[in-house]
Amino acid sequence: MTFPIRPPCAGTGSFAAALSLQHLSRAFRPLPQDHLLLCRSGALELAGDSGSWSIPPGHMVLIPQGRAFHLRLLAPGDLLHVCFAKGEVEWPYDGCWVRRSEGLMGGLLAYGLKWGPGRSEDPRAAAFFTTLGEMVPGWFRTPRVMWSPRARHPGLRRLLARVEAAGTDLTLAEASALAGMSERSLRRRMQSELGQSWRDFQREARIRRAMHLLRRGGRPITDIALELGFASSSSFSTSFAAYVGESPRAFARGAGAAPSLDSTLIIE
Repeated sequence: MTFPIRPPCAGTGSFAAALSLQHLSRAFRPLPQDHLLLCRSGALELAGDSGSWSIPPGHMVLIPQGRAFHLRLLAPGDLLHVCFAKGEVEWPYDGCWVRRSEGLMGGLLAYGLKWGPGRSEDPRAAAFFTTLGEMVPGWFRTPRVMWSPRARHPGLRRLLARVEAAGTDLTLAEASALAGMSERSLRRRMQSELGQSWRDFQREARIRRAMHLLRRGGRPITDIALELGFASSSSFSTSFAAYVGESPRAFARGAGAAPSLDSTLIIE
């Protein structure tokens, strides 16, 4: 499957498109526009300079202009893609951001499908995407989630790699020894580089690991809960739903949904 580069749209350059993808793994150069991707089913991984983001069903990511990134489809699924013309989004945050789609957000994005790629000039489209672009920064005024950070310090990079590969069953003392620094230094280093405490990082890493295991399928939820250190499947389900926005069972169903057709990713 190929993903051709297409010329920018005329006028405002804004458009929305619905995509159904079976495979995607592609690096993109820094883009002149802001792009918003809503994952309707399946799962995406986005990687950039500061780390990587998991985008499960019902979540969206804003990719600001001027950022190189890599997109990879973790599970076949359906996406909604909105491309904003330059200047329509005043992005106040550092890098990409992920959040759950709630309330009218998904409906507003879907309404933009009236104006797809290559559309003719329409003043209603310009008004719609300008207004939507003004709303988007407020939508992402939330804590950064679904993020696997990339550290600068070699000891911290070693620790994060171990946690992502083998799980979070480390005490603070063990984590400090692996990073080659004192507990106090580890706390300060994680806060300064990642903006997270060790405990917050552990909690998020456990849920990311759970998402990975649920996408693979074939295992009872209770087994996954116990492997990740939860006392019961109910406590795991409660923590998972609070972070992801749906139960582990619903997430597994959505992440494994097969697309009905193939399409082309239109990112200039």
